[in-house]
Amino acid sequence: MFLSTIFISIEFEDDNKETVTFEGTSFVYEAMKNGNVIPVLITNNHVVPYYPEKLKISMNLHIKKHKEDSSISPTDFETVTFEYPQSAIVRHPDKQVDLCMILLIPAMDYLDKIGRPMLYVPFSSLWIPPKNKLFDSIEEIIIPGFPMGSLYLDQINSFPIARKGITATPLYMDYRGEKKFLIDVDGISGSSGAPVFLYDAIGSKNRDSNGGVSVIISSQPRVYLVGIYCAHFAYCSDTNNPEIKSVNSSNIGIVIKAEQIQALTDELFRHSRKTYRLENFKLSINE
Repeated sequence: MFLSTIFISIEFEDDNKETVTFEGTSFVYEAMKNGNVIPVLITNNHVVPYYPEKLKISMNLHIKKHKEDSSISPTDFETVTFEYPQSAIVRHPDKQVDLCMILLIPAMDYLDKIGRPMLYVPFSSLWIPPKNKLFDSIEEIIIPGFPMGSLYLDQINSFPIARKGITATPLYMDYRGEKKFLIDVDGISGSSGAPVFLYDAIGSKNRDSNGGVSVIISSQPRVYLVGIYCAHFAYCSDTNNPEIKSVNSSNIGIVIKAEQIQALTDELFRHSRKTYRLENFKLSINE
């Protein structure tokens, strides 16, 4: 979970020529279709602006520290920065679904070219539970991410901060008729795009169609990628000053169901015939 959860920062100039920076969480995912695999970063649409045409994207990647090193340490990372054209960012075909993919191929090709490959353990559709999978109404979940962005970022290791909670609405229900569910975890800026995992340390637990539960104690935990964190509920409260409202978190997070990744994958492969020339990305490593 930790090696594949990546801190990203997007920088661009607004219409007033002022620099604007967005920060968020992403995770490495191998999109697969018909035997073909494309490595990408998945995050929320609102983390990656629709304009301008080129974005300056920085990502903290775990890579070989020196070309001569024989191995890569999980704590070795560098900030890789490059200009990214909008045409190379794949948005979910349903504009109401706050998801997008950022191609990792340019960064990986660049790192391989300079002899400093990337260390990662990708997620894929194999981590996503089948639609007919039966879950309890309340399940334990874990969210690795970067709450508060660079403010809480571990500048030495760049590992995400893990938070633990429970589902607040059942996974088998669509909250308000949308492919979403709620979690009882405080929503903090910077967590957008974080993967949400069902995690059960005791092993395998299965529920049958009659409501019966069977538990298999195992050294292998039960882990599923069940969603992508996108937002949280907040409310305003009155203060002593009538002109000032205090915004408070409700500690309820909103999660897009992981099954929405499939439509995003289909959209990616519809555009996979496009060629992305490495020199167009202006990649560099911030030493």
